[in-house]
Amino acid sequence: MNFFEAQADARRATFRLVTLFVLAVITLIALTDLLVIFLLYLNAGPVERDFGLFAASLDGGVHASVAFFILLIVTLGTLYKSAQLRAGGHVVAEMLGGHAVPQNTQDFLLRRYVNVVEEMAIAAGVPVPRLYVMKNEDGINAFAAGLTTDDAVICVTQGALELLDRDELQGVIAHEFSHILNGDMRLNSHLTGWLHGILFLGLLGTYLLRMLSYGRVRSSSRGGGGVAALAMLGGGLAVIGYGGTFFGNLIKATINRQREYLADASAVQFTRTPHGIAGALKAIGGYSYHSRLTSPAAPQASHFYFAAGVQSFFATHPPLAERIRRVDPGWDGAYPRITPAWLEQRKTEEITDGHKEQVAGRIAVVTAVSGALNQLGTFGMPGDQQLAASYGLLDNLPPPLKAAAREPYSARALVYAMLLDRDDTIKRQQLEVIHGRAEEGVFEHVGVLYKLLAMQPREHYLPLVEMAIPALRALSPLQNQRFSGVMMAIIRADNHISMFEWVVSTVILNALDGGLEASQRVVYNRRLRQHGIQTRVVLSMLAHADAPDEAAARHAFVKGMEAIEMVGGELYPAASLQFVTVNNALRQLDRLVPEQKKKLLEACIAIVRANAQVRIDEIEVIRAIAAAIHCPMPPVVSG
Repeated sequence: MNFFEAQADARRATFRLVTLFVLAVITLIALTDLLVIFLLYLNAGPVERDFGLFAASLDGGVHASVAFFILLIVTLGTLYKSAQLRAGGHVVAEMLGGHAVPQNTQDFLLRRYVNVVEEMAIAAGVPVPRLYVMKNEDGINAFAAGLTTDDAVICVTQGALELLDRDELQGVIAHEFSHILNGDMRLNSHLTGWLHGILFLGLLGTYLLRMLSYGRVRSSSRGGGGVAALAMLGGGLAVIGYGGTFFGNLIKATINRQREYLADASAVQFTRTPHGIAGALKAIGGYSYHSRLTSPAAPQASHFYFAAGVQSFFATHPPLAERIRRVDPGWDGAYPRITPAWLEQRKTEEITDGHKEQVAGRIAVVTAVSGALNQLGTFGMPGDQQLAASYGLLDNLPPPLKAAAREPYSARALVYAMLLDRDDTIKRQQLEVIHGRAEEGVFEHVGVLYKLLAMQPREHYLPLVEMAIPALRALSPLQNQRFSGVMMAIIRADNHISMFEWVVSTVILNALDGGLEASQRVVYNRRLRQHGIQTRVVLSMLAHADAPDEAAARHAFVKGMEAIEMVGGELYPAASLQFVTVNNALRQLDRLVPEQKKKLLEACIAIVRANAQVRIDEIEVIRAIAAAIHCPMPPVVSG
């Protein structure tokens, strides 16, 4: 299953989730209606207690009022939790006691964690997620959270860091990346918000009982009967509301189990070895704490975890043994005896130098520029070729460049240095911009990094940008605004925006600003032909970038339009294609469903293929387009 198929499957799962949620709300309305009718019957006079007369006295207004009340409570609870989650995956991580991991950490275990995540993010063609660790959790577990790849986080427990070796940790991280790429994070966030709405009714009933127990509600003019009625109402609402956990766990189990199997299989596809993910699952089975989480908030997010973190009547994860046998059919059923793998003699160099030997035989298998055009079907679902390429890239990058990408201060200097022009006159103007507008000390960093970048092949630049995204996201809003302003001033220093400058700024600004906010990225089930103008703008821009003259551009453009069966559209003149126009078009195209985004990328591929030779800068433009419409694209390394 590729990225686009997985996204379509996630939408179908969302539809099932909505159906189950509606059924749960209808059940809550019916139960609350019965509770209210029962209380009204108890408070009725002797005459009205004749059930026939009592039933006849009820009108539709009672039932309508109950339905309105339940819908209001569930809606308020859902909106409250959903508003929290829209802030990004870090909300879930911090709710569960996660601590942010600095990208430039020198701690051995954290450094290994950062390295593994960076490798996989580069291989998948997505920004490096923000990393968290639950320091007080001894169980072996992990999760990914967020609404999009732009606000994703990955969080692991301290137990996972200490007890898993590198391959096992890699298997766990690959599992979590599959959740990011399959659309499961967004599905889980919706599930958390909607289930909170169901449980909100129980919280209301509990609060009402607490008010009574503290004496905040006194006998009304009707005497103690009023308090008793309120107590019964509160108790009934609490029972019904917390009965919603039954529906919640049923919904979680229905949606989650099959997607865990898919994530395990994707992890094997990603790493091309079942031993990592299988070893991690076996470690959970053989460890005394298993995958247990102790955070009071753990039950709310039980469907996020790598393995079951809390006990529940309806298990949100498949049985551990079944998961192991699916990825390791030859397993003998025995769990290993787990001892802590915290070995003081291991140094950070062992992670890189030792692992370099491990992948030496694989690193020769890299993605050629021309071969990258055949990988559209695996976008977002990288395999060992992309992972090997990312290993090699990270191993071969100079340590100062990697260190610069991982620290907020120097990451800004790295981007500035990357954008400096080769022309001395223009570069002098750009350096004046940096000296006058950037933070103090950045100017000196830029000079050093510029010399290091000059010795790197062009295909290393975008992965470096993606590595720098977590550090840039750590900037305050004011720092982010200043950084973006300086970056755009550097780009405009010569009154011309080059294609490479557009690529870098598009990738960075979409990662930092998210393009459209995730909550505003409404997806319409529409075809590209209904966005004909925007499609022609993007394809015209790529056709002109790819062609030496107008005739070649028109030929390439026609090939792109034919690939998506759009006939009759004319190539826009190059002079009319301002980058602001292209960016506005991409914002509209970001609203397409994934299958239609795939068609757009297929058209881009057709344009690049229209000419005999495929260049790295053409692939970079497609990567920027993919980033703008939130479609992961694997790296391209010339071989």
